[in-house]
Amino acid sequence: MERDAALVPAIAQALRRAPEQGRSRTHARLDAHRDFVEQRQSSGRAVTHVNQPYGFPVVTGQEEDLVFLEVTDLQSDGPDSFRATHAPTASQPASPRPGSDPGPGRPEQAQLFS
Repeated sequence: MERDAALVPAIAQALRRAPEQGRSRTHARLDAHRDFVEQRQSSGRAVTHVNQPYGFPVVTGQEEDLVFLEVTDLQSDGPDSFRATHAPTASQPASPRPGSDPGPGRPEQAQLFS
């Protein structure tokens, strides 16, 4: 419960934007990872693991089962209470690169590295 009731409308407005901001941030992270992998591979350094949920290359075994979650629904539970529902993020990046070859892998990998 917010102690200053005057802040509740501003907080509610920010929370309404949160799902889209979260999706954008997650896809930006996926784009940044794609860039990292491309740079690593072009410098001759191996990327030996594969993230199983998304099918894209990762550096460590700890990343093999990593799943990104995003807010899919945000509901008000009262005047100053909210409930968020989360689901796994799709693997498609925010800005695909035409003409890129993702190499062998699952179809989702083609979307992430295209």
